[in-house]
Amino acid sequence: MVRGGEQGTAASGRVRRNAAGIRVALRSRLRRSYGASESSRQSGRAPLCSGVGSMNIRAARATEADELSSLAWRSKANWGYSAAQLESWRDELTITAESVCRYPTSVAEDAGVIVGFYQINTTRRPWVLEHLWVRPSDAGRGVGADLLADAAARVADAGGDALAIDADPNAEGFYLAKGARRIGEIAAPIEGHPGRVRPQMLLDIGQPANSPQRTPADT
Repeated sequence: MVRGGEQGTAASGRVRRNAAGIRVALRSRLRRSYGASESSRQSGRAPLCSGVGSMNIRAARATEADELSSLAWRSKANWGYSAAQLESWRDELTITAESVCRYPTSVAEDAGVIVGFYQINTTRRPWVLEHLWVRPSDAGRGVGADLLADAAARVADAGGDALAIDADPNAEGFYLAKGARRIGEIAAPIEGHPGRVRPQMLLDIGQPANSPQRTPADT
């Protein structure tokens, strides 16, 4: 759970050092587990994992809200959802300037171009990864892995030890491979898929070197 404001100066220093260690450990593990995807190898584009190349992670700006919304829409559409279904999710896929100012929101840039971003909802306990999207043309280059590691470090910076994830079913494999575990599911039927569910997941920040998890079907 996030324990903001409960620790003194010495403890805060330990939290900052722990967050730095978590960031390094997570990025190291995610780089090993992720690697370059087939699409990345075929395109000849180098992976961007952990600072390789020109990728930079920085705080998002309120003026970039529309650009982030467009990126989220394109990333969601890349999973094959119909235009009508995407339209029904427009509100959920819209990033507002207000939310950028209110919640921790960071973007990944490659040569000055935004290729991914995340946003964390800090009003719930544990904190929830509200958004994590990567530009479809940059999938498989480690952008998502680095963004997830940075988001986890943000939680650690605030004294938290876990990050909750309300995942699209298409993204469950990614999060499992990064050490998250499924703790439940929410019914999320769509046309043609009445049994669709959204996996509810938890990434334990305190022990980032978890081995990849298995899905319930594997047990």
